[in-house]
Amino acid sequence: MNKTKWLGAIALLGLAACGPEDDFESAINADIGDKQKCWSFSGSSGTPNGAYWTVEVKRGMFADDVNPILEGLQEQGLVELEVISHRKHSHTQKKDTFDKVSVTDAGAAANLWTAGEGICIGHRVVEKIVRFTYADQGSNKNAAEVEYTWKLSGFPSWFDPKHYPSVRGVNTAVEGSASLQKSSDGWHVLFAM
Repeated sequence: MNKTKWLGAIALLGLAACGPEDDFESAINADIGDKQKCWSFSGSSGTPNGAYWTVEVKRGMFADDVNPILEGLQEQGLVELEVISHRKHSHTQKKDTFDKVSVTDAGAAANLWTAGEGICIGHRVVEKIVRFTYADQGSNKNAAEVEYTWKLSGFPSWFDPKHYPSVRGVNTAVEGSASLQKSSDGWHVLFAM
């Protein structure tokens, strides 16, 4: 009888350890986990076709954390970058800078390009739940604001993280936050940053 009480107490402690953090993590991962971190482009000359391709891409058209992907690809020997300038307007003589991106033999063998997505290096995964606050000063347990950290995961086989130190989430965790709502089938993300 004493043994049964101890086993029941241990089971209750185990269930208590699986608090809302696990539910929050699952809901946030379901929201952010299917979004690949990719380098892609629009408004360029050329379109990837097959394993080998070359495109010209205007600098400054992408978010700040995308150019380091190109630099890492070059450092890893998967693409070659050549900086070129073109005149934008004849009356201003202002030149725009473009990168000519060419896939190398190693890049072609790695099959870098994913149609419709670009060159993808992984997806976000919650590293840890930092803190959470229930709505209405804690009285509403059906809504919560959650702070968490995330890192990139699911790297392709050709990806070597040491060549991408400036890409957010590759080597260090990144802070994130989310608003969650509880429904009959669990927690769901309303908004995540």
